[in-house]
Amino acid sequence: MRKFMLLALPLLLAATLASAQEISNSQFTPAQLHRIFPDAVVYRILMRQAAAFKQRSDDAVSHGKDGSAYYAHFEQKYGLRSDQVVTLMNVARDHQAEVAPVEQQMKSESAQFLAAAFPGGKLPRGQAMPSPPAELHQLELKRDSITLRARDRFRAALGESEFARIDALIKRQLNVAQADRGNGPAAYGYTSINFAPSTNRITAYSETDEDAELIPFYTPHVQLKIVDQNGAVIASSPDVSDGPGTDATVTLTAGGTPGMIYTAKASHYLTLGTQYYSCGQDGCRDFYLDYFNEGKYAELDILDPSLFAFFGIGPRQPQADPKLLLGGTYDTTATP
Repeated sequence: MRKFMLLALPLLLAATLASAQEISNSQFTPAQLHRIFPDAVVYRILMRQAAAFKQRSDDAVSHGKDGSAYYAHFEQKYGLRSDQVVTLMNVARDHQAEVAPVEQQMKSESAQFLAAAFPGGKLPRGQAMPSPPAELHQLELKRDSITLRARDRFRAALGESEFARIDALIKRQLNVAQADRGNGPAAYGYTSINFAPSTNRITAYSETDEDAELIPFYTPHVQLKIVDQNGAVIASSPDVSDGPGTDATVTLTAGGTPGMIYTAKASHYLTLGTQYYSCGQDGCRDFYLDYFNEGKYAELDILDPSLFAFFGIGPRQPQADPKLLLGGTYDTTATP
């Protein structure tokens, strides 16, 4: 899979630029636009990973094993001290507990919308295409608010100067810029890997995330593998999905060898769950509904470092295959 450069595709992404209501179109190229993230997205992903790693570390310790590699991941990737990682993981645990009921509401709103507008998973013939319920956007804003409060608790615990240092390092590691919302709904791909020399353990994490407005139409999937510098696969996951309305996450661990370079490579997918009657070159029939035209990314062969936004810029498209490949993200760790 080749590295995809968005600068070569200004026409494809013109609609994305036009929809960036809170970002000056003259300030950013299309390539940069896919790397502009609100803090709510950056910290939502970071909190989810930290909570997952805390749980895995706790599980390892409860079984008499060493769970320190999960803490080392954040120390080495983002420059945190061990006590700061403990703080982050505790804040992340509380954050996940607080957003869980909001995300459940998102799923419930989506299910009610689909039952009314797409009975049996299909839009009745002759019925106008409905828009995603406005309640989903409001719930998205509520989730954002919870995430930003968690970020601020982390900031208060660290102090302003130390938080500024770590916040800048996190965004530099993820190669992202900060902005308010305004780019339209998106799916997100994220991958992170680290080697802990104290235990010779590799920890890798990846997820496919999505904004609330995508939930009725798309189910996230992710598949992850770890390869060494010679291309040998040392660990891999199956296609992982937790169903509609739930972000797909996967964690891999493996033993590593000092002096080697390891790369985590993830493939990010969405599957379509609704159909509608449409006419095309092959005639008229039921097609899967790609409401935000996320399928456009499949032909672009994206492989990008760490974190990438797959904006749904439309217009809607009929798809014969319900599985859409968005692209890939990767991260690399060099062992000492």
